[in-house]
Amino acid sequence: LDQCYFSAPGYYSQAGATISTACPAGRFGTTYGLNDATSCTMCDLGFYCTGSGLTYGLSCPAGRFGNVAGLTNSTCAGNCTAGYFCPSASTISNPVSCGSASLYCPAGSANPLTVPAGYFSIPTSLNANATQICDVGYYCQDGLRIACDVGRFSNTTGLSTCYSCASGGFSNVSGLTGCYPCSTGSYIALSGSFSCSPCPKGRFVNITGQSACTDCLVGTYGGTTGLTVCTSCIAGKFAHISGVTECYDCAPGTYQGGSAQTTCTNCI
Repeated sequence: LDQCYFSAPGYYSQAGATISTACPAGRFGTTYGLNDATSCTMCDLGFYCTGSGLTYGLSCPAGRFGNVAGLTNSTCAGNCTAGYFCPSASTISNPVSCGSASLYCPAGSANPLTVPAGYFSIPTSLNANATQICDVGYYCQDGLRIACDVGRFSNTTGLSTCYSCASGGFSNVSGLTGCYPCSTGSYIALSGSFSCSPCPKGRFVNITGQSACTDCLVGTYGGTTGLTVCTSCIAGKFAHISGVTECYDCAPGTYQGGSAQTTCTNCI
């Protein structure tokens, strides 16, 4: 040959060489005329070089990091640390915190993942790395585990909202897996309640878990609240309609010698 040629970028040529050689793995070449492997540039932190005549380094993929120079493949230095995520070309294992309770980052995360409804993130910090299904007595939204409020309950796992107590039942503390039935003498008509009410005067209930009370029968009365049984009218009194709070006196010229009566009898 009557002239020599410069090696192309990404390659080098030693003295007397007839062909150029690709820069080795872990290095790249940006200029013409490199004369040996060491004149190729070491691949930077956050990058890798495969040794195929590269003129620039390749970014470590998202989810991985490169904390040393001269990396040779896309695995770089390893996975991003759990609880963090790594954009491409990251140089440390924990560059960006996962961010909130509603997000989690397993090891090797390229981006945060959203915690699904019915699950909560663990650990409960800005660096969550896993999820766990919601327990009974709780509901889970936005990665948070929250006890069911009074008047509500959860009897299955994985709920994103708690159930309301049905009418006739209540819950007066948080985190319950079921509701309590109203006791005899009390009721609750509304769902989602945290207490029961005593039956009003003139009414009663003698079984638990009721949403309404029953009128005292004719011939009886309910003079107080919270009754489980009504009281029979005494002799000389009567109740011809249901649900009364006191019995009526027999009118002049009438009498009633029995109890629990609905009418009075004319005197002879």
